Amino acid sequence: MYAEGLKKVTVISKMFPYAVISISGGDPRASQPQWTAVDRSGNTSPTWNFPVKFAVEESATRSNCLAVRFRIRCKRTLGDKDIGEVHVPLSELFGPTKGAELLHSVTRQVRRPAGKPNKGELNFSYKWGEKMASAPAMEVYISQEPVTAYPAPPTGYVYPPPPNYGYPPVQPQKNNWLAKFLCVEWAKLCLGDAQDYKKTARQIRRKMMYRKMKTKLDVIGILLVLALIIWLSVCRGFHCTK
Repeated sequence: MYAEGLKKVTVISKMFPYAVISISGGDPRASQPQWTAVDRSGNTSPTWNFPVKFAVEESATRSNCLAVRFRIRCKRTLGDKDIGEVHVPLSELFGPTKGAELLHSVTRQVRRPAGKPNKGELNFSYKWGEKMASAPAMEVYISQEPVTAYPAPPTGYVYPPPPNYGYPPVQPQKNNWLAKFLCVEWAKLCLGDAQDYKKTARQIRRKMMYRKMKTKLDVIGILLVLALIIWLSVCRGFHCTK
């Protein structure tokens, strides 16, 4: 199972994608999600060599109520982020290929959780197993590499549940002090910049007003000096005439 051309949800660092595989539309207790390992080198084109196995009712595969759900996510320090999803109805996989020992490849476009198309494609291979003797159910295997065919089990024997391995469930993060600290420091920085800007603007306005007043006073002083010179000239001329 691998993907190609996924949408990059990180800004600077590489993506570390993993997939969560489950059967949707049925009893959630009968189909627990299974996590693949995190691909730390594939970036937008990851590869997961991770086979999974589910047991489903044969009657349910003929309707559109059950589907294989691939939820592709990106592992991050401050919380994992969804990249996209792929839903494949079991009725499309059942068809004439049921019971075949060879793997069949399927390619589907990755979509957003809302159903809109997204970048990238998901490729996986699958095969149907034999009917289980204790119940009218069949097993579907999803893998990338060929899987050894399982022989028909004897009467009264049931396959044991698949081992619980792979990527552990994502636990909700609590008391994320680093994110809170960064948010508080960023708010302080923005508030401090705003206060500095207001203070600088007030200082600039005061300097401009001071310069205007100084210019006016200079003009008035020049006019007074000119008036004094003219008055002295007039007075001297008057004395000379006498």
